[in-house]
Amino acid sequence: LNKIECKNYNEEYYLSEVVKKGETGYKIKIWVSVAPAKFWKFEVFTNENKTTTILTTGSGNLCDYWNTMELIGEGMIGVVSVICPLE
Repeated sequence: LNKIECKNYNEEYYLSEVVKKGETGYKIKIWVSVAPAKFWKFEVFTNENKTTTILTTGSGNLCDYWNTMELIGEGMIGVVSVICPLE
């Protein structure tokens, strides 16, 4: 992951892209917001079915969510509904 210097704790910072090649490969882009806690955003592209899924998390560490992002990238977990915040 890229090293970042957080100048504004309310901003979202792009960290890196992880690529696994092959038929069941994926590309996962990672962002983090660091205040008041670490919130994560993932953009997961799945090679097998050519879909992109964007997921955001509550507070936690990257390792809390990473296995799930890999399973989505490999097509082992699918997202079938999305709950959007009310405006």
